[in-house]
Amino acid sequence: PSHDREDTEEAKEDIIGRKTEQEHILFIFDDFQTKFDGGDNPENRLICQYFSMNRSYNSSVFIICQSYTQIPTKVRNNLNVRIIHQMEDEHAITAVINDISGLMNDGNVNLKDLKYNIRMLYKKIWKNPYDFLLVLKHPKQIRLNWKKIVYEPDTGIEEDEEEGDENGGSLD
Repeated sequence: PSHDREDTEEAKEDIIGRKTEQEHILFIFDDFQTKFDGGDNPENRLICQYFSMNRSYNSSVFIICQSYTQIPTKVRNNLNVRIIHQMEDEHAITAVINDISGLMNDGNVNLKDLKYNIRMLYKKIWKNPYDFLLVLKHPKQIRLNWKKIVYEPDTGIEEDEEEGDENGGSLD
């Protein structure tokens, strides 16, 4: 409908207008894949455009979704932090592994080995239903839950010495 297009343009102008202001903006997109289905619609174009330049607008964005592959690739490539929980869909798991491998690859590692190692890290979160992988873009790290660093490009996969506490170990 035409009112959707007008609302989208109005939102775009509001975002662009805030570029000169000093306030910090927080956007939270809940159930992202349902509204922004990856099709060529005004909302999807706005979100992809915003994600390609959001740092210029002094803002932070949270995307909450149930289907990783429903997030447009352009948006996924601009994420600074990913929290990956258990998934059943092998297509989505493969997409996560490919995205994380691309993010973590510093050119000094065999990509096939890197993907295998990331798949092994992903399998770790199946030990506890509340475990997750925290993937950071800067610095490049993969953590088990909030604390325990399990991968860095310079050091590789950290082997399990002890399981640690239920929060994924300590920062020490």
